[in-house]
Order: sequence, then C-alpha cells, then structure tokens
Amino acid sequence: MITKQEVFQGVYGAWRLVLGDRSAMALFDDSVSGFWKSFFAAVIVFPIYALLIIMGVIEFETSRSVPAVILLNIQFYIIGWVLWPLIVGHIVPALDCDEKYALYIVAYNWANVIGASLFFLTITASAILPLSASFSALLTGAVTIGLLTYHVFITRVALDIPLGGAIGLTICEFVIGQMILIVQQGVLM
Repeated sequence: MITKQEVFQGVYGAWRLVLGDRSAMALFDDSVSGFWKSFFAAVIVFPIYALLIIMGVIEFETSRSVPAVILLNIQFYIIGWVLWPLIVGHIVPALDCDEKYALYIVAYNWANVIGASLFFLTITASAILPLSASFSALLTGAVTIGLLTYHVFITRVALDIPLGGAIGLTICEFVIGQMILIVQQGVLM
C-alpha cells in the first residue's frame, strides 16, 4: 500500500522536474516496490480523465450503452498507462540504459499527474474564460508543446541519454498515445 508521504514525494519530485531541477530524480523510489507504487498516479489522474470525457474534450459518437462506454473508457485508460512502460522496457536495453528503466518509469508516472493537471487547467480555462477559439487552440498547443518538452527533459535526465534519443522516445510515446485515442474512438462508435 502506498502512503501519503510517498504520493507527496512522487508528485513533488515531478513538480521539481517541471522547474528543471535534475536533482529531483533523487526523490523518486526506483526500487521494485517504488516502481509499482508509481502506478498509483493513474488513480490520481483518473478523475481528470473522466472529467475531460464529460466535458467533451475526448469526443466520440456511439451507439453503445452507457455501461459499455464506461467500461471501454476504463479499459483504454488502463491500456494507456501500461502500454508505454511495456514498449520502452524493450527499447532501453538497446540504448544501454536498462538499469535506469525503473527510475524513468517512476518519474514518468508521477509526471503524468502534473501533465494531466496542467492540461485540465488549460482546457477548463478555455471553456470558462471568454477566449476566442483560435486563442484557446494556441494555448492548448503551447501547453502540449510544453508537456512534450517536459517529457524530453525527464527522459534525458532519468535515462541519461543524449537529447536526440530523448526526443525520439518522446515522439514515439506521443504517437502511441494518439494511436490509442484513435483506436478508442473507433471502438466506441
């Protein structure tokens, strides 16, 4: 079971990484236990995911029943949290940094709490404030680029790899996330 202190430490470490503090990596527990506990971040992020669906940010038309839609969304949410760690687990040995895999996943998982929160705040601000559609799109794009840059930083620092490799892994993770959304929308139709 994860403690409040462990949750705080994971989220705080992720926040310090937003600020560009490389030493924040020391806050993450990269033991086997810490690795598995970092997936608790998915529990923290789930209400944000549910709210984004309710707000219509993740749009789809469906003929399925409400319980089926709920279960399918939960399944795709779980896939989204598990697929990248499985894929990158096969990539890091080729990069000769497999001993840093756990640290990367722990930092990545906790960083998703920060990323989802920032994205949610951006979407909420766009919906509540009297912003033009083009400015809202610009704001969302800027936050997306910022979050991708954040992921590049985490990847580079956690895996101790060159910038090009970190950018490549970040692009790969982003494309896989978009593919999951496309398949999700197709299944829900």
